[in-house]
Amino acid sequence: MLDAVREGARRPEFSQNLSRTIVVEGGPTRLECKVFGHPAPEVRWLKERRSLGDDVSYEATCEEGELYALCIGATYAEHAGWYSCVAKNDVGTAISEAKLTVERTSNNLCVYC
Repeated sequence: MLDAVREGARRPEFSQNLSRTIVVEGGPTRLECKVFGHPAPEVRWLKERRSLGDDVSYEATCEEGELYALCIGATYAEHAGWYSCVAKNDVGTAISEAKLTVERTSNNLCVYC
């Protein structure tokens, strides 16, 4: 029997999936999901199925061991698209995907009209 299929091992599973998010251009964004597994999964973030690499506009965090977040300090049109959280351990892989929509603001809006 493979070492990866040891007693108590569980493939990653999302208890909270990513959800579609709509933000106003220039504002912060936080995409989050909860995933568990044993051994604890390694988590990667993708945009349009491509690695985010070393793009400094993104910050990936893990809180409480199961809550994973991808934060963008100032969100612009180029950040819009499909994001994936890929969780992988020795037993399997799980993926959660959601769309981020960035709405542009207009400097010509009249709040009294």
